[in-house]
Amino acid sequence: MIEKLVRNGIDLARITFSSDGNGSKPRFDNRGQLIGMGTGDVSTLLGTMQELVHTNTLPLPQALTLITSNPATRLGLSKYKGHIRPGADADLVILDEGLHIDKVFAQGELLVDEGKPVIKERPT
Repeated sequence: MIEKLVRNGIDLARITFSSDGNGSKPRFDNRGQLIGMGTGDVSTLLGTMQELVHTNTLPLPQALTLITSNPATRLGLSKYKGHIRPGADADLVILDEGLHIDKVFAQGELLVDEGKPVIKERPT
């Protein structure tokens, strides 16, 4: 799909990718009947971004904007989200050379290190 948009000269700043990661995910049988509820996979966006880069569909900086600054801008959140700058929320994902998650910071706090969750008790 992105390949077609690029070929047709569509401004990718107008394109966003988002997911319902950890949201409700209905499951249906082959007749279309609801058989249960699951949870959306949070890795969907990362996998899509990796595929775009690994297939040379988009360079990494462009692929990242589809899941970072573009959604933040379209949702009116760009003052605090989707950009690295003073005054932003300090949410940051650091990828390794293979584009796998190495570190995650949220509100400036380390949550994932070397791809593994860092468990910290938060005061209530």
